[in-house]
Amino acid sequence: MTGISPIDATRIIARLIEAGIVEKYWKTIKLSSEVLADHILITQFFAQQTRRADYQKLIIEPFFNLKPKEILRNLAEAEIKGESLEAGSLLSYKLNEFRRLVQYEGNCVRFNLLNWLKDVAYLRAEDVISIVALIIDADELPLQNIPDEFWGGFQISHEWVLRSTVELLERTIYRGGLHNSIIYLHKLTIYKLEVQEYWLVRDQAIKALIEIAEFKRNKPYAVQFVLLELISNWLKENFIINLPLSLSLLQCMLKIDFHSAEINPIQPGNIVVYQGDLEISDTLKKIREHSLGILYTAYQQVQDLPTRLQIVQVLCSGATPYLSSREQVSTKTRNQLCSDCAKTADFFSNSVMKNAELPILDKLAEWSSQAKKFHKYQSAELDILQQKLKDCKAYQLYRLLVSKYRLDDEENQIDLQHFDGQHAETKWQQAQEQKQQNINEYVQSISTLNLEKSIQELETIASQTLSIGKNNTFGLNDLLMILGQIQTEIAQSFIDKVITNTNSLKHHLGFVIAGMRLSNQELARTYVRSWIEQDDTVLWVAIAISYRFMDWSQPQLEEEWHILKQLVAKESPELDPAIFWSLQQLAPYNSDLVVELLKTLAARGNENILHYVAQTVSWQISSNNEYAVKFSETQDLVEIISNFQRLSRLDYDAEECLKLLGDIAPMQLIDFIERRITAKPNQYSVGNFYEAFPKPFSSAFDHIQSKPEYSDILRRVRNWMLEEDEFLLSLEAPALLQAISLNLAGELYKVLVEWIDAGDIDKLKAVVKIIREFNSGQEFYNLSREIILRTQNEDVKSSIYGAINSTPDIVEGAMSKFYQQRIEEVSPWLTDDNIHVKLFARQIIQSLQINIESEEGVQKLRERNW
Repeated sequence: MTGISPIDATRIIARLIEAGIVEKYWKTIKLSSEVLADHILITQFFAQQTRRADYQKLIIEPFFNLKPKEILRNLAEAEIKGESLEAGSLLSYKLNEFRRLVQYEGNCVRFNLLNWLKDVAYLRAEDVISIVALIIDADELPLQNIPDEFWGGFQISHEWVLRSTVELLERTIYRGGLHNSIIYLHKLTIYKLEVQEYWLVRDQAIKALIEIAEFKRNKPYAVQFVLLELISNWLKENFIINLPLSLSLLQCMLKIDFHSAEINPIQPGNIVVYQGDLEISDTLKKIREHSLGILYTAYQQVQDLPTRLQIVQVLCSGATPYLSSREQVSTKTRNQLCSDCAKTADFFSNSVMKNAELPILDKLAEWSSQAKKFHKYQSAELDILQQKLKDCKAYQLYRLLVSKYRLDDEENQIDLQHFDGQHAETKWQQAQEQKQQNINEYVQSISTLNLEKSIQELETIASQTLSIGKNNTFGLNDLLMILGQIQTEIAQSFIDKVITNTNSLKHHLGFVIAGMRLSNQELARTYVRSWIEQDDTVLWVAIAISYRFMDWSQPQLEEEWHILKQLVAKESPELDPAIFWSLQQLAPYNSDLVVELLKTLAARGNENILHYVAQTVSWQISSNNEYAVKFSETQDLVEIISNFQRLSRLDYDAEECLKLLGDIAPMQLIDFIERRITAKPNQYSVGNFYEAFPKPFSSAFDHIQSKPEYSDILRRVRNWMLEEDEFLLSLEAPALLQAISLNLAGELYKVLVEWIDAGDIDKLKAVVKIIREFNSGQEFYNLSREIILRTQNEDVKSSIYGAINSTPDIVEGAMSKFYQQRIEEVSPWLTDDNIHVKLFARQIIQSLQINIESEEGVQKLRERNW
């Protein structure tokens, strides 16, 4: 390196390593294997002066079906490096052939072709997009079956093919393919919106576009400008359909913080994390102005509350974006953010406040407060907005009854920078007392003269919260309960007017009845008797809600018990979830009735209802873990849990139910698990999660080990290993034994020794499969030794060999340490009296030592490179 300083030489070598051209081994530098392979490929097949063979005849024709993806990638790389025109010509020929195939072949061919093109997509973007476009724009093709020896076969659907197109379009955004990639990804985001089958395609396409919109290190801002232009066009073409996607993309482009994790090219074992806040340059300022402008315009085109609220939420987060390091933000960036905040506050004051619904006003109040308090922005526009909100009486009532934005007055807000737990609790308690006092005063102010006005005010709150799916209207519910309790006559008029006008307040009448019951139980019963006979689901739900506040310990509640039976008999999906809270409260006082109703509800076939059933059965009422529901007959519990077979997964409450069953009837628990395992082929499909039984350390098996039937249970599950008609039972048996026993000690050891002593080769193979699930501990080695003593079958020994080489759960530290530990555990066999055991130990120790040398070599290589 004559004429090059040592510093420059080091820098040049580092750049060559980063580019993948050379590799460094200690003090030796050599060309990378990839560069050498490329050189051989070019000189032997493509360079005019040195070529010795025809790539088409020698490689593509005989080997394409074996390695299509690799061959296509080699051609694309040779072309892009400018080393061969012939490589580009051959690649173009194959791509033209693919265009013809996707137009006439089925889903199987399409799926394979797309998989082959994944690496080419980076380098031949436009060609790949043209192939993808033929699939996306074409009609849906029927399912195509692919035989499979093990599972019987698979079906390749049009949905599978479209998901592959998304993966390709994520890769074609480079080398001139950005615009068209976005266009076709957008087509996929709105592909057959009415068909549920394609939801995953649409979701993947949305995520791909969001990733394109995100700010990343070294990504040019030109990407965001292309997106903004397209978003504007999409909204003009079909505003309603394209707005949800547009909001997601605009939200990304209004963020300031960024982070990314990349593999260090010089140190392959290291990951470099980049994070921080963007500096708002003139270019980024234009992106933000354009994004905010689209949102300002979009809001004024929307009429429905949920969408307007969604736009406001994006505006709020975009105008005052999160900053990961606020102290390090430059003055220029901070001034621009202050300007964006003031401009947005002005838009809220002059355009949004005119006709905004209460939930939107609540969002504006929260945002303006946080803009001042957390972001430290100050402006006249913010002050004006806050004053308008304070002067809005309708919003102040909403804030009292619904809003999560607390406390009641701005000056009572807790200062998080000088947080004092006791002081904060005092403030919270004072605010709660003030809130309750305000609610009481409002209720007492209601009279026959202003009842219509009060209903109108409360109806506005109820209807708007209902339209955005907000359920936590605790203040409104408290108000209605107090109304029913202390203003009984007014409450009757209130109920009559609400029902007559079919208001949204009708959904809250259960709280009025609950309050009324506290002061006049017979009057409350009169309403319940009337409503239960009507064909009105909302009134049925109101009855169920009112029963949440019932004191079930009272005597003479037979009428309420009968009403609960009638509610369950309605078989209403909207009503059923509202019943369970009452059942949990009733259980300690009338378990027989609760069990009867739970059996009926569990048989509904609705998975959501089954989760409620499990929650009620496992409900505990005291510190000593006493169950609220008492089962006088074991069969009742069995009948309820048998319905859990329809659950896709067993959550905590379902596992607690199984724990109860395992305590009462442990063999019945195994019956249930067997049915779930054999039902798996009917439950399982691509995209659906199914868990047949709880995994180790679940509470479901807590009581089984102490039961007299424990040994028989282990034998029963062990015997599944030889089930020829039910393959899934033999497949899942080892995992279930691990879940039940946790380790090989105790009864499971004895049960497995029974089969080892039998000497049957099929039983020995089965035991090896079982102990592989527990491949650690002295019991594992003892059983392995006993098996080696009884057979020299190569399949059996190979399985034991594999079990010893496999890692048990998580391995801490280097793999070489794990292999060394295995050698130490097997070493006592070297002095065993049995020659077969001694020979097996010698062979596996040799294999483990080779593994150690290989791992240590790789580790040293990494250390040298680092």
